[in-house]
Amino acid sequence: MPRMRRFSSGTVRSKKSASGSQVATIDEECDLVRDTLANVLRTIGSFALPTKHYDGSTFKATMDRLAREVLLKPGSPDRDNNTDRVHKEIRNTVREQRREESREYSQYKEMTTQLLASLVSELKKAFAQAEVEGQHIVTDLTEIEDLTYREEWETLKAKVPETVSGIKEVIARQREDGRTRIQQLSMQLREMREELQEAKSKMERDSLTGLFNRGAMDRTLKLAVKYAHSSGNDLAVFMLDLDHFKRINDTYGHQAGDEVLRSVATVLIKTFMRKNDFVARYGGEEFLVICKDMEESDAPRIGERARQSIEKLKVVFDDATIPVTASIGYAVLRPGETAEELIERVDRALYQAKAGGRNRVVGAE
Repeated sequence: MPRMRRFSSGTVRSKKSASGSQVATIDEECDLVRDTLANVLRTIGSFALPTKHYDGSTFKATMDRLAREVLLKPGSPDRDNNTDRVHKEIRNTVREQRREESREYSQYKEMTTQLLASLVSELKKAFAQAEVEGQHIVTDLTEIEDLTYREEWETLKAKVPETVSGIKEVIARQREDGRTRIQQLSMQLREMREELQEAKSKMERDSLTGLFNRGAMDRTLKLAVKYAHSSGNDLAVFMLDLDHFKRINDTYGHQAGDEVLRSVATVLIKTFMRKNDFVARYGGEEFLVICKDMEESDAPRIGERARQSIEKLKVVFDDATIPVTASIGYAVLRPGETAEELIERVDRALYQAKAGGRNRVVGAE
């Protein structure tokens, strides 16, 4: 162990070791701890699930703010010396978010399990009367029932289509004997599908704008890139950032800012209205649009049309008319490029649009 000595400032420093390497000071170790905690907070904020009570972008903004406060060193003029307050807010905010995520996940899981168990129970009653002809269906349904309660979802996904195919064959052969019961089962199946689809849709949508959320966007972009490479079709991606959005919130209030976000979302849906266009809220005041089968020559024109439509937008809130503009970056997929690399190029183009004066459209190099 190297010998330590205390300076008059109170900072413990180390001497060089025999090999000449410098042992980290307490200050450096504290900086490392602060950096690590700040990165953990930002990561938690980036991957938080939206819940009924916590909007994903709002929680991310809170985590970013807490990360900045953690990084401020003691004695900094901008630092709130009440460290206990910051740590308490971190504990309470993260605990409450995780509690909400766990509660909603448990509710969706319980609903799915109950629906599947109810459906399987009714199906087993029906096919138990089919004697030999329906016994293999009863066996499959019993397996599905076990998989449901064991929560083996991947195995269940493979087993259900196989069982459904067998059910159709038995139903076709016994249609006359079981017409009434089969109609009731079909109705239950449709209701279950609708409820599950509704639950899935809620998990993929941004609660404020109604657009697709970041998670849905990530999945769609990876599939779109894979399809574009295999088919040889073009793929364009646009990233939009509302100019001076913080100023809007500070001047008119956060409710006005929410109204601006909803209005811009409506404009984007009207601008990118093709069947192959996918519009998502990327986070905060940023939006991202995935355009399949869009040639590179068309991208600047479509981007400029979106910019002009936003610029013409006049959001009225509490008798105040709020002007809105947006900076837009875009890129067209290159051969062999990954989804992550494409997003990086789009992001750089957006940065150039903002650095060049905002309210403009810039294509990636």
